[in-house]
Amino acid sequence: MHDSGSMEFGFNSLRTWNQRGMQGEAEVVPVIRLADFLEEIRDRRIPRPFGTYDRPKVVMKMDAEGMEYIILPDLVTSGALCSTVDFCFGEFHPQEFYFPQDHRKTHGGLFLQNATEGKAFGHSLVRAMTSSRHCKTTYSMADDESYLKDKEVFILPNGRVVEGEPVPYPEPET
Repeated sequence: MHDSGSMEFGFNSLRTWNQRGMQGEAEVVPVIRLADFLEEIRDRRIPRPFGTYDRPKVVMKMDAEGMEYIILPDLVTSGALCSTVDFCFGEFHPQEFYFPQDHRKTHGGLFLQNATEGKAFGHSLVRAMTSSRHCKTTYSMADDESYLKDKEVFILPNGRVVEGEPVPYPEPET
């Protein structure tokens, strides 16, 4: 679901929004499996290693608005996260309006009744991942929304231009 007024927040792939009386419009969007994408780009590094420098690090932010309960287990069990990403930060969304989550018919049998179960599942998953000697990924439960009100100009998919005060960027060194 998305907020058609701003489209900068409120995205969600769960059907709980309308069930909770929240407004929004359903949009069908193409998706890819993140684990497949990470597998595909695993050996691609920008910049490439040079001289005695360590190889470049891969950092990923995950903010999947309630779907992290499905995405992160798939990333970990497929090995895609642990073999590709050095540092991942993200948040689990244990707010009540994301629950219950019933994926028993579609995603390996996961069922989370409420926010308490969701929070415990998230912490257990991160603990299992970070305790594995086969997983190089460091995971931080953090949420960075510093861009949320950045006042940048951007164009929405429908062509509408949203303008604001630009963010002051430092001048390049000469």
